[in-house]
Amino acid sequence: MAPGFPNQKIISEDPDLNDLMSGFLRGDTLLRGFNHVFISLSTALNDAGTDKSTGKGTAAQHNVSEVTLESIIYVAHILHFVHSSQNTFQAKGGNGLFAYRKYFKFLQRSVREWPEADQENLLTWWNE
Repeated sequence: MAPGFPNQKIISEDPDLNDLMSGFLRGDTLLRGFNHVFISLSTALNDAGTDKSTGKGTAAQHNVSEVTLESIIYVAHILHFVHSSQNTFQAKGGNGLFAYRKYFKFLQRSVREWPEADQENLLTWWNE
């Protein structure tokens, strides 16, 4: 993994150190995390492509019909914490703790700086 870069396995299933954007924000772990947060735990635990949800998920309850860049980034942000050894979530970090607010802003800024076609490609992949 690139020095100082959070565990990219969370946000890209097969990170390529020569091309960090390859598969970025398209990993299976991120997809399952997204399903858990926005659809349901049962959907997240099932194999990809099967929907065995037993009730309305968070997205359906709030009439969310498509994935946004911010929702992808939000889940990547949460997954980083879940996979860390920190006991508490702290936005600012400090005292050896990870700075989650800075990480969220970094991901958000990075994706917003992509060419519009790349942003649309990512959203198309997620909304299929």
